[in-house]
Amino acid sequence: MRIVLDARCLVFPLHGIARYTRNLIQNLPLADTDQLWVLYHPMAFQAFEHKGVTWIPWQGKTFSLLSFLELYLFLKENQVDLFHSPSFFCPPFLPCPWILTLHDLIHVQRAEEYTFLHRLYFAWLQKKARQAAGLLTVSEVSRELIKTWLGPQAPAIEVSTLGVEAHFTPRVENREFRKHYHLPKEYWLFIGNHKAHKNFKLLKQLWQQARDLPVLVTLGLPELNLPGILNLPGLADQDLPELYSHALGLIAPSLTEGFGLPPLEALACGIPVLAADIPVFHEVLKDAASYFDPLSPSDLEQKIRQFKAQRSEQRPALAYSWQNLGSTTYAFYRRCYAA
Repeated sequence: MRIVLDARCLVFPLHGIARYTRNLIQNLPLADTDQLWVLYHPMAFQAFEHKGVTWIPWQGKTFSLLSFLELYLFLKENQVDLFHSPSFFCPPFLPCPWILTLHDLIHVQRAEEYTFLHRLYFAWLQKKARQAAGLLTVSEVSRELIKTWLGPQAPAIEVSTLGVEAHFTPRVENREFRKHYHLPKEYWLFIGNHKAHKNFKLLKQLWQQARDLPVLVTLGLPELNLPGILNLPGLADQDLPELYSHALGLIAPSLTEGFGLPPLEALACGIPVLAADIPVFHEVLKDAASYFDPLSPSDLEQKIRQFKAQRSEQRPALAYSWQNLGSTTYAFYRRCYAA
């Protein structure tokens, strides 16, 4: 089986889709007769060795007519059997069957937050998704949303959940780590970007109102200068387990998600999670998190003040592995190839 994986989304620092893509490559159980070509930007990511993988440096722009033509010719000349895009990108013309990973439908659920061109692109992507050999997604909640979005023309949709890397484990107190990042003795943690569905405005509002709460440490946001909030824009990836382990707990206030990886990583590091009361968090976290109304700062404040800083004994992160992602995705490749 000859497969091309479009990994041009691999750009440091690795966001959610990039981490999904990297771990997928590392965990695909390729057979000796398989060939996987991985397209990537060499200036943005360092390739690594894996059985059956050939890295293809791609210098051109992702969205350009010339790049589309070069990709089409590469797929045709190498008689590729399947093309897989692990992000929300699909070339306009392909000479072989294709698979898309649709992590969520936030662009549909919150269309008003996107530009006209974005909405136009996603309307076009809807048509391409219906023509795909198959679709991958990361939760049952997302699968049901995608089925509704695509209607009766939807192809097969496989759920392949994300995983937690082995180095996410509880760490002992590290004063040097605290000193290096200027961390206070007690802090709550938020990991996410500035997009509206991440709902950072809830935390911002609460910490501006309740000045006696422990410091809120944020990761992934632009520079902030707010009382009681400490932003870490440059934390090294390998330091994440330390950051989790030293926190009182993680707050995940999202209004919607496709999966939600930071809460699982936090639980794996032994700290509690306060999560928004939304369907996907209940699916992924089950009873291991405490839930709050993501539209109510007062409800979150009450949960924080009632909260007892206890190390989490339940670790549902153990049920999620990148190895499972690789094996289920590979099995889906085989089914689409045989169809």
